[in-house]
Amino acid sequence: MKVSAFAVYREREVLKDYSFEIGALGSHEVLVKVTHCGLCHSDLHMIDDDWGVSEYPLVPGHEIVGFVEKVGKEVNGFKVGDRVGVGWQCGSCLKCKECLSGFEQLCTQMVETIVGRHGGFADHIVVDSRFVYKIPDEIDSAWGAPLLCAGLTVYQPLFFYGAGKGVRVAVVGLGGLGHLAVQFAKALGCEVAVISTSLDKGRDAIKFGASKFSTNVSDKKLLRKFDIVLDTTQVNLDWGLYIELLAPLGRLVIAGIPVGEVAVPIGPLVNGQKSVCGASLGGRTTMKEMLVFAAKNNIKPQVELMPIDKINEAVRKLREGRARYRIVLDLQA
Repeated sequence: MKVSAFAVYREREVLKDYSFEIGALGSHEVLVKVTHCGLCHSDLHMIDDDWGVSEYPLVPGHEIVGFVEKVGKEVNGFKVGDRVGVGWQCGSCLKCKECLSGFEQLCTQMVETIVGRHGGFADHIVVDSRFVYKIPDEIDSAWGAPLLCAGLTVYQPLFFYGAGKGVRVAVVGLGGLGHLAVQFAKALGCEVAVISTSLDKGRDAIKFGASKFSTNVSDKKLLRKFDIVLDTTQVNLDWGLYIELLAPLGRLVIAGIPVGEVAVPIGPLVNGQKSVCGASLGGRTTMKEMLVFAAKNNIKPQVELMPIDKINEAVRKLREGRARYRIVLDLQA
């Protein structure tokens, strides 16, 4: 079967028409007709080969929603016509300690949707059904797509690190990740503040559920106030300033993926028994729980829907920081 797609042929180039062949389905695989695919900063990192793992031609796209068209002979739980989603991870060994504990995203044999394989900026994708998720009826396909990566990326650390009623959370950055983090934290019962360098995002922060917005990380009123500081940016920050925002026993959680190293002062960590943590997606159970939680609590990414033939315009908008707050490509347009 021939698949039509958009690919980059070299790092940092624009996307161009591309086609490739797919063969017979594996026993656990499904063929998905893609209808929508979100555009994520991780797609930019892969286009630019920032992580040194890109293989060209590269078809990006890992926030995928579509309909099942074919199923392998050992597929359980899916049938032709089901509306489903695929995120960053599309496989693991399913046998190691991490996989058996529900942390498939930590498996050393993790399969990533756009690393060494083609992603969702294509009319079809073949994927292991065990990493495919039914989309709840309450979730629209267009705004459901970003939940599969951005949503999971912020929900998992909030849930894992104990966000709940009365927990004080500061979300750093109000972008594709941040605007979802605010909504999830609010729905979990947290007291939410947003710290952003963009003054014009203040109203949006409040709209999404924050009770406080600040552009000054050094504001004395913020010091030692937060149990969780969740960084959702893609840049290296002055991490010492953000450590100072933490209450004793607080956690600085890095959910964005800045290129480079994270340097933090030791004194505040030791004296306040604080910690710096990473956030790495979520396992299959967490993904399912996140989708149900989002549907129940009406958590919606704010999306700009663009036709797939405007993909390079969409990439430019994301690079220039003009996405408000998530761009989704419509493959039906």
